Amino acid sequence: MNILLVDDEEIIRKSLGDFLSKTGHTVFTAADEEAALDLLRRKNIDVGIFDFAIKDKDGIKLLCQAKLINPDAKYIIITGVGSMWNAAESFHCGAFSFIKKPLDLTNLLSTLNKIKRSKDINTAVERIRTDRLEG
Repeated sequence: MNILLVDDEEIIRKSLGDFLSKTGHTVFTAADEEAALDLLRRKNIDVGIFDFAIKDKDGIKLLCQAKLINPDAKYIIITGVGSMWNAAESFHCGAFSFIKKPLDLTNLLSTLNKIKRSKDINTAVERIRTDRLEG
């Protein structure tokens, strides 16, 4: 899948980006909201992984903007300051998942696998609908 990873910490972008690439994903990275929105407009992104706080800005605002640009993508919020309020706000804006740092990579991969299965099922359903309409 094509993943957009947005975090203002270079070490997170590099290490998590490398890990995701090694698991078979194409990873695009951005350090700020502007670069993230540009990539969302130019690339076919399947999953966005956004830090909750990006350079003292609100990752939830980015999530809401991303949903307008690419409503079909799934979005995961990652954060070092996880609270029930932050999680609720994330889900209210359309996040698929909310994961606290330090990241449990097994949990992240499980979440990505759920997204992939959902995407595959939706594709199969659309194919069946198209075949029925044409057939």
